[in-house]
Amino acid sequence: MAPARHPANQARQVQRRSCELLARAVYKLCLIQVAVEHGLCVVDLPARRRSNAPLHQVERLAIYLAVTVFDLPRRSVAKAARVGRSSACRSCHEVEDLREDLATDAMIERLGAQLGPPA
Repeated sequence: MAPARHPANQARQVQRRSCELLARAVYKLCLIQVAVEHGLCVVDLPARRRSNAPLHQVERLAIYLAVTVFDLPRRSVAKAARVGRSSACRSCHEVEDLREDLATDAMIERLGAQLGPPA
């Protein structure tokens, strides 16, 4: 007979799983939106090619937008993006550094407004 799980543990597991599923959906939404903004083919997105610099840039922006616009935990977004938590943190820091360029900042603001809740 299997031991009964404590209700609080079950609730935490359900909450964690729900957050992971939400993060996966939000990350994919951000990934598609950023790819369209960059004029990349959405069909190529599932193929993980680290040598493809434009695709890497799209992934970094999608991670950043999922974390900042939707206020999701970096750990959940990292899992959705299939990267480590430290890579997701590094992506966010790199995009923050890119925002010093006014054109890039305007593009990120536009994407955030398109993805975020209506004002």
